[in-house]
Amino acid sequence: MNIKEYVKIQAEKCENAVMKEIFIDLVDTFYPKPVKKTVTTSYSWNPVSKETKTANDNFYKRKVRIQNMPNGKPSIGLINADGFDIKLPKKELLEWVLCDEQGVTYYYGLNRVFFKTKDSRIVYMVNKNNYNAHKANVETIRDYVLKDGEVIEVTE
Repeated sequence: MNIKEYVKIQAEKCENAVMKEIFIDLVDTFYPKPVKKTVTTSYSWNPVSKETKTANDNFYKRKVRIQNMPNGKPSIGLINADGFDIKLPKKELLEWVLCDEQGVTYYYGLNRVFFKTKDSRIVYMVNKNNYNAHKANVETIRDYVLKDGEVIEVTE
């Protein structure tokens, strides 16, 4: 008789409760019970609705549209993960420079000033039509934020 058989017999016939539990644990280690594996043979495919995807997708929430670019064509930008600068195509960057008390955020890049209102995903360029509404902030950016040699162009 080997040890495994002895442990199995003692697990069945031992009268001491503590020793019986020890022998039962040893039987479980010597003779492990097979684990049942469940296999799913049918899969159901449900397409994800567009609303669910866009509502939970952080990448979608960071996209912004730059409305009037200097070249006249609108462009798509991506706000950095930190929530400040905006990356543009061709490795261009709009740098965050100022945010006023009304929630308007100002960006500087391409020698121009851009602004985005609170809770908006459209970024506009400061031009001659809207310059008077943003004059104080543009002058503040020009005087205190820009480095020597950087200029702000205001076009139509």
